[in-house]
Amino acid sequence: MKIAQRIGVPLYYDEQEYRQLVAFLEAHRGCFDELTLFTSFSAHGAIPLAHIRTQADVIRRRIADLKQRGFASVGLNVQVTLGHINEDYDTYGQPFQPIVGFQGDSALSCFCPESPEMKEYLKKKYTIFAETDPDFLWLDDDIKFFWNGVKFGCFCPNCMQRFNKRMGTAHTRESLVAAMEA
Repeated sequence: MKIAQRIGVPLYYDEQEYRQLVAFLEAHRGCFDELTLFTSFSAHGAIPLAHIRTQADVIRRRIADLKQRGFASVGLNVQVTLGHINEDYDTYGQPFQPIVGFQGDSALSCFCPESPEMKEYLKKKYTIFAETDPDFLWLDDDIKFFWNGVKFGCFCPNCMQRFNKRMGTAHTRESLVAAMEA
């Protein structure tokens, strides 16, 4: 069995907090096999890349230090990919096509991975985190199409177009949902 110590942002971001964390980890080194640093404090799916770069600079230093101290496996929990819940939309807005639920409602902080802009954003985001030299990248559970701020997505215009093209149909969201319910 592998035992992981999951470490939230507030415990490693600030220098003083980090020193306390390291003291704890060194005192209890035998209690875990790997360390996992969370990459976010927010469940919003599109935190600006400038903020992620700043976060990654800290993460890079922490990973290097922990490895230098002899911790064998230090990785990242990329806590947010599409967005977990409707959170921090008033701070970060809606820069990409939101996930649309089967009822036609749109998520506020969760974004369709089929949007070309979201794909480009995710490519850059994961590249930034990969360049921090983690031993692993843990993708959290927001890579799903249910309960991302709406029930059962994605029925956005792009996804509907892709579905109809692939299936040779001309469904609207409403007609597709009715057919699925039947």
